[in-house]
Amino acid sequence: MSMKLYLNLPVTDALKARDFYVSIGFASKEGFSNSISETVIINDGTLLMLVKEEYFKEAAKRNIADAETTAETVLAIEVETREAVDTMLDKVREAGAKEIDEAFEHEGMYTRIFRDLDGHQCNIFASGV
Repeated sequence: MSMKLYLNLPVTDALKARDFYVSIGFASKEGFSNSISETVIINDGTLLMLVKEEYFKEAAKRNIADAETTAETVLAIEVETREAVDTMLDKVREAGAKEIDEAFEHEGMYTRIFRDLDGHQCNIFASGV
């Protein structure tokens, strides 16, 4: 059985959030956009739904965590090489997000961490480096 994972994130501006993720290397999923949300393809089985905060809160039936002060989730994205990690972080900074830690290696993984435009934490890493 084939399944897909749709990760939903609350955002203040779905179009701006989509444009950010597209600018750092992901693709927009055509036909999965409306006035409430935008969808970005992470890979064949994983999509990121960027949902306007008021609709996210309504669907979740509870309050939204303040991503600036609370870690509600951490998106960990594996790329193939150390150079790909650095390239993605260059794009992240150019797109207006901020890196929140120094690059580091731990147990064979090279990692860099940033917060997107809405404060959601993303770890970009390459293993076997």
